[in-house]
Amino acid sequence: MRILLLAFVGVLFVIACKKGFTGKPSENAAPDTHTVADTILRSGDNRFISQIKITWWGDDQDGFVKGFEFSFDGINWVYTTKQDSLFTLSLPAGSDTANFNFQVRAIDNEGLKDPSPASLVYPVKNSSPRCSIFIPAGTALFPSRNTIKTYPAFKFYWNASDPDGDPNLDHFELFFNDTTTAPYILPSSIKEAAFVAKDLLSNNPDCEVYSGTNQRLNPDIKGLKLNAINIFYVRAVDRVGAKSVAAASYSFYCKKPVNKILVVNATSPYTPSKLSTFHINMLNVGITAYDTLNAFVKNNNNYDELSPDYFTQNKALKFFDKIVWFSDNDSVSLSFAQRSLGEFLSNNGRIFMAINFSQFFYEQSALLDFTPVKELIPDTMGIFRMNNTAALKPMIAGYPTLKATSIISSARPFLKSIDNGSSKFVDVYQGDLIVSTTSGPVSWSGPSVVCAKRTDANTNQTNFIFISVPLDRLNGNNNMDSLFRKALVQELGF
Repeated sequence: MRILLLAFVGVLFVIACKKGFTGKPSENAAPDTHTVADTILRSGDNRFISQIKITWWGDDQDGFVKGFEFSFDGINWVYTTKQDSLFTLSLPAGSDTANFNFQVRAIDNEGLKDPSPASLVYPVKNSSPRCSIFIPAGTALFPSRNTIKTYPAFKFYWNASDPDGDPNLDHFELFFNDTTTAPYILPSSIKEAAFVAKDLLSNNPDCEVYSGTNQRLNPDIKGLKLNAINIFYVRAVDRVGAKSVAAASYSFYCKKPVNKILVVNATSPYTPSKLSTFHINMLNVGITAYDTLNAFVKNNNNYDELSPDYFTQNKALKFFDKIVWFSDNDSVSLSFAQRSLGEFLSNNGRIFMAINFSQFFYEQSALLDFTPVKELIPDTMGIFRMNNTAALKPMIAGYPTLKATSIISSARPFLKSIDNGSSKFVDVYQGDLIVSTTSGPVSWSGPSVVCAKRTDANTNQTNFIFISVPLDRLNGNNNMDSLFRKALVQELGF
């Protein structure tokens, strides 16, 4: 039986081979294309937003689909191998609704295209953008800088989005205090701006506007109020004119400088009674009008009086001609001063700075570059200090001899900077110092300068006095007012 069956199969094979194929080959059939529906009925607020995900597919009865082409006008077609995509449909300018006719056609493996593309009309409406002001939240280690009390130089940041796609955003409208006034217009690419008052004699000054790259923008913005509570508003506007709800900042008090003199308490952490009372009292040498900046006053992990960045901090300090700056935190205060006083010093500002150096401060720190100090004397032999009743002796006429009222545990001496074409440097005070060694305290016989000044090489006008020991512990002769009168009034011209 097995032999006969094999023989029969063989006969059939031979017969088939001899006969061959007959008839006319079928032509390639076009593929079919499909999308999610035939008709979409939506109107009014029920229309789609202008960002739409569309899905399609195709089949081919005598081959396979290798790709698709889609179009929104029936003329311009885009090839893809995908079967879905997210489209952002641009509505005509000034219109918040439109109908978009989507067409898609399959292409088979021989390049034949579906002659009757799948088609679907999408009724689309524009959606209003959203906008919010970015208010950083600080931590105990990294406090934020949302300026609650500020001079008229400050900055705000904001975010915006559009349900129809962020490219649909067109511009921002900015306001101070009243969103019914004429808006200040910024392009949608700018999401931060600094504002600097131009006329401090006015209670409602116009403000210069700077972009995030610190580029001056035109025109100026109006609406700021000095010596008053202010709120900053920003509103996003899309390409068809739809507007977001106006986002509001926190309330902030904008101070009008009362004088060209500023007293900076840069003690960190901020302690209002530690040094400020002493230095404020020492201004009673004919200085009756001045402003204050409590640089590191902190509430809820936020520095209430610091500017958000050093660009606006420079602008705020530039409002003043003369500054008294004191602190007992060398690194923090000098770092802050170096990055905040550039415009003040370039604008011929004059400053009296009292910062006590600790034993750990690096003697050649770059933080000293803007001061009259070239470098500190290294404490390779031990810790420099002043004993109770030790003297601080003037090196130029007119300055009083001072006396310590307690042990000053860190009294680092320094070398003054080297004269150059624009500035001269002069030693002002040297101290009776001791240095603690492994064998006990010994008198220090090396350089012992703890106060120096910088003067203009052309006019001989003093513009910077720096002292590195705590003045509140050097009033043993009850003559500290004489020092302040000499330094502030006669030398710096307060």
